[in-house]
Amino acid sequence: MIDDGIVQVVRGDLTRERSDAVVNVMYLAGDHLALTPTGRALFRVGGPQLEEAVASLGEFGVGQARLTSGFGLPAGFAVHLLLPSIAQANLARTGIARGVAEAVTVALRSGAHRVSLPPIGPTATQPLTESIGRVMLGVLHDLAFRADALELVRIVCPDAVSYEAMVRAIERGLE
Repeated sequence: MIDDGIVQVVRGDLTRERSDAVVNVMYLAGDHLALTPTGRALFRVGGPQLEEAVASLGEFGVGQARLTSGFGLPAGFAVHLLLPSIAQANLARTGIARGVAEAVTVALRSGAHRVSLPPIGPTATQPLTESIGRVMLGVLHDLAFRADALELVRIVCPDAVSYEAMVRAIERGLE
């Protein structure tokens, strides 16, 4: 585990996080949603009620986040974030920065104090890069300084590749 005092980066399973809210990232790929492996796992553990709750949210725009109960997840809430699937690095960083801020803000409005999220790559199948990791960290630090209610943010990395990218991002500083 890496802990810079504001953000913890851990290797683990987001479906087991006992935080107040977990973030489920979905990508808009053409005219359909693409889930990450972590997103599919959240739906599997959250159960059919979680899938039904997300379906009942209706359409929401790219970059927007919506809240549901966590249902079968240990976390009380799930924040569902819709991002565009963008392969261009500069556009991806901007979209991810806005999306991370939106998701954590939605969690805070629900009364959450501890939020866990996955490392976010530019597409559902493209892994996080160090530069995007620095963007995520910058947004999370900014939110932590502005929101007294935010006690802990955990970036839960399911694999060594994303964990190492986040470690390098912390070591090399914020973007």
